[in-house]
Amino acid sequence: MLSLSNTYSREEVEDFDRRVKELLEGSDYKYVTELKYDGVALSLRYENGILSVAATKGDGASGDDVTHNIKTIRNIPLKAPDIVLEGKHLENFEVRGEVFMHEEDFLKINEARIEMKKNLMQIRAI
Repeated sequence: MLSLSNTYSREEVEDFDRRVKELLEGSDYKYVTELKYDGVALSLRYENGILSVAATKGDGASGDDVTHNIKTIRNIPLKAPDIVLEGKHLENFEVRGEVFMHEEDFLKINEARIEMKKNLMQIRAI
């Protein structure tokens, strides 16, 4: 996965586009942009409409296979809905985005872990 990193000028964005164009060797491509969330960059690969691989960005050339972990996130479909783009049914495609957790949810998980640890300590004391 390529990254814009810290890009502050139009020239830097154009340079990024030039590198993408060279890597894709004339293939058509489009950009989709969204607000930046600070989380973990993730790539989801669907083969025959089924989630096959979920990987982190890593160093840009290779990342970690986190497929097992990602399958626990309820909002990520294990089977893709029927997607039609320009009249073609997409079965093999890649989706990239950012996985993040709201602070409120993070705090709830930590509270639950603290409570579980207290309960384990009580059981051990018996």
